[in-house]
Amino acid sequence: MDAGKRTISDIFNGNRKLVIPFFQRTYVWKEEQWTRLIEDMEYISKTGKEYFLGSIILKSHPTPSSSSIGDIRTVIDGQQRLTTMAIFLKVLGLKSNQSNVVARLFTLDDGSIAMQHSQNDSEPFNRVMNLTELEEIEPGHSNILNAYKFFKDNIDENKLSIQKIRNMAQFVGIDLLPNEDEQQIFDTINSLGVKLTTGELLKNYFFSNETIAEYNQMWKPAFELDDETREFWDQDVTAGRIKRNNIEAFLSAYLQIKIQDPVYAVKSEDKVMYRRTEGLFNNYKNFLAEYVTTSDMDESTKKQKIFEFIYDLTQYSKIYKNCFNADALQSEVGSAPSLDRLNVIIYGLDGMTTIPYLMFIQKNVSDDSEKKKIYEYLESYLMRRLVCKTHNNNYSDLFTENLIGQNIQTVDALKEYIEQKDPEASLAMPSNLMVRKAFHNEIMPNKRATGILYLIESKLRNSAMFSVAMLGFNSYSLEHLMPKKWRNNWGIAIDPENRDFMLQTLGNLAIITASLNSAIRDADWDKKLDGTSSKGGLKKHAAGLVTMEAVLSSTDWDEDHISERADWLADKAIEVWPSYSAATDDVEEEPSSPTPVLVVTTPEPQKIRNIENIDQSTFSINGSAFLKKGAFVRQFIRLYMAKYPDATYADLKRFFTDSLLDTGYKFIGLLATVEEWNNWRNDNKLKRYYVSASDAVFKSSDGVKFYVNTQWTLNSVKRVVELAEREGFDVQVQR
Repeated sequence: MDAGKRTISDIFNGNRKLVIPFFQRTYVWKEEQWTRLIEDMEYISKTGKEYFLGSIILKSHPTPSSSSIGDIRTVIDGQQRLTTMAIFLKVLGLKSNQSNVVARLFTLDDGSIAMQHSQNDSEPFNRVMNLTELEEIEPGHSNILNAYKFFKDNIDENKLSIQKIRNMAQFVGIDLLPNEDEQQIFDTINSLGVKLTTGELLKNYFFSNETIAEYNQMWKPAFELDDETREFWDQDVTAGRIKRNNIEAFLSAYLQIKIQDPVYAVKSEDKVMYRRTEGLFNNYKNFLAEYVTTSDMDESTKKQKIFEFIYDLTQYSKIYKNCFNADALQSEVGSAPSLDRLNVIIYGLDGMTTIPYLMFIQKNVSDDSEKKKIYEYLESYLMRRLVCKTHNNNYSDLFTENLIGQNIQTVDALKEYIEQKDPEASLAMPSNLMVRKAFHNEIMPNKRATGILYLIESKLRNSAMFSVAMLGFNSYSLEHLMPKKWRNNWGIAIDPENRDFMLQTLGNLAIITASLNSAIRDADWDKKLDGTSSKGGLKKHAAGLVTMEAVLSSTDWDEDHISERADWLADKAIEVWPSYSAATDDVEEEPSSPTPVLVVTTPEPQKIRNIENIDQSTFSINGSAFLKKGAFVRQFIRLYMAKYPDATYADLKRFFTDSLLDTGYKFIGLLATVEEWNNWRNDNKLKRYYVSASDAVFKSSDGVKFYVNTQWTLNSVKRVVELAEREGFDVQVQR
C-alpha cells in the first residue's frame, strides 16, 4: 500500500486506465455537489493555492507486456469525485477552446478513454468524453448527462484555469498492490461510513469480470435492466424510524424467508443474528458460508450453489417489484381484498414487517382466491390491532418464524394460528368490544388516524356510484371537526377536560382533501362547514366521503355527536374488518329486575367519591333502598322528573347527557326514545336498554316515551352521583 498527495495529472497520466468495478454504484452526485465543485475550482483558479478534494483509493493490476496500456487500476473509492472532475474538465476544455489539453489527460495512447465506467454509466460517460464540441443533449434519466448539462450551463470559463486546476486540486491517494485484499479494503471503507447498499456489496461479492455472463443473465435483468428498474430499487422507503431503499428492504425480507427454509436447518441462535437489520451484508456472507455452501464442497460445487441461490433471490425480486410499491399511497385503492390495500398499511402505517410473509405467500400459493382471502384476513388483523394500539414488538417473529416457519399457506391455517391465542396474548385478534372502546378512548398519531379512516372509507365505497373519485392515501389531510382551539368560538363546555380529550379521538377526526385555512379551522361550526366565498370549508373538502355524510348534514357538533360518530365508525370498522372468533360484546350485563325491596338493616353508608374500584356497590338516593347501578340511575331520573314535572324530553337529554356514560357504552344514547330503540338494528339491544319490566318506559312532559341505557360502570355512575348531589339529592353507597 502506498499513500500520498495526488494531483489530477498524477491520477490521469495519459497511460493509466481507471476501471469502475461492479460494486460501485451508479453516478449519483447532484446539483449541490456540482455547484460546490465549480466554486472550489474558481477558488483554485483565483488564488493558485492547493485545495483538498478528498481521498482516492486505487488498486493496481498486472498488465501484459504486449499491452499498450501501461497501468490498469480499479477505483475502490472516489468514483463520484473522479467522474465529476472528468466531466467538468471536458466541458471547461470545450468552452475555453482547450480540448487538446483535456484530451491528453483522459485519452490513452490507443485512443480509448482513460476511465472505464460500469455498464450502467458507460454509454453516457463515453458520449460526453468523446464530444468534439458542446452539444445540446437531453439528459433523460442519466445523471452523467445531467452533470454535463449543468456544467455546460453554469461554468464561466473566464473564472477558471485548467492548468491551475490540474496542478493545485489535491487528493489523498492510496494505491493498493495486486496481492492486497480488495474486498477486505472495501468492507473496511464501507464500515467507516461510505454509504453503499447491501445490493452493491453483494453484487461485488457474487460477481467479477470473470463471471460477467452470469451477471448479465441473472443480476442485471433483476436490478439494473434500465433506468426505471434502477430507480425503483434506489427508491427510499420508511419502516418506523428507519429509512432505507427498496433493495435493502427486499434483501432483508428475502433473508428472513430463507432462514426459515427447512433445507438449511438454520440454528436458532443464528436466526436471531440474521433477523437484525444492521450488518445485513455480513449476515448474507455468514449465511452463504455456513448454510448455502459447506467446507467439504469443491469450488465448482460451491459456485453452483451460490448461483442457484442468486437465481432464487432474483425470482423473489420480481415478486417484490411487482407487489410492493410505496407509490400505492398516491392512487386510489379499491374495496376488494388486495395487495394494494396492504401496501397502504405497509408504506403508510409502518407495516413493512409483513413483507416476508406476503412474499412467501405470493411465491408459494397459486390459487388467487386463496391469496385474496389471506390478504383480507391480514388486513382485518392488522387494522384491528392498529385501532386498538396494540404493540407490534413481536411482529417480526410472527411474520417470519411463526407463519413462514410453520408453512402457513391457507387462510384457514392462518385463522387457526391467530385465533387459538389467548385473548390476553400479545398477538391476539382484538375483540369487537376492544375495537368499539378504542374508537372512543384512544388518541391516535395523525398518520394512523388517517390510515384508519382512509381504509374504512375505501372499503365502504363503490367507486362506480360516486361522482367524486377517491384519491390516494397521501392526498388526504387529517382534520379535527371540533378544533383544539374550541374555547375561542365554541362556547362553554360542561366538562372542558373531557371535551379536550374527546376531540382527539376518532369520532372527531376526518380525512379531507386539503387542510382548512386556520381562520376556518377554528371558526364556529356553521363557518367551518361552509367556509367563505374564497376559502372552502368541510362541505367542499370532504364532499362525497361516506364517512362524512352524517357530519356534513349536522346542524351542530358537540360531545354527543363525537360519541355517536365514534359508534358509527366502530360499527363500520367491525363490519369491514371482521373477526371470526373474537367475542363480539364481552360486556357484563345487569339483569332486568323489579325495584329492590328496602333493606331494613344496612351497614354505615359513606360517600362514593371516597371509594375506588368497587364493583358490587349499591346506592341509595333520598332514603330509598340500596339499588344496583342501573336501578339507581333510573330512580334518579324518576326523582328528577318529579322535581321538574315540566321537563321536556329535550330538557332531559340536555341534563342526562351521553357523556355521563363511559365511551364504548353509549350506543344510541343514555336516553333513547322507544321509536329510536325499535328502529335500532343491534342483536343485543334487549340487553343494552332497560325495556322488559313494567316500569321500563319513561314519559316526558311533552309525551315522548323513552328507555334508559343499562351500561353503567363504576366510573360512569360516579358521574351520576356527582350530578345528583349538585341537584341537592342525598346519595349514599354501601358495599
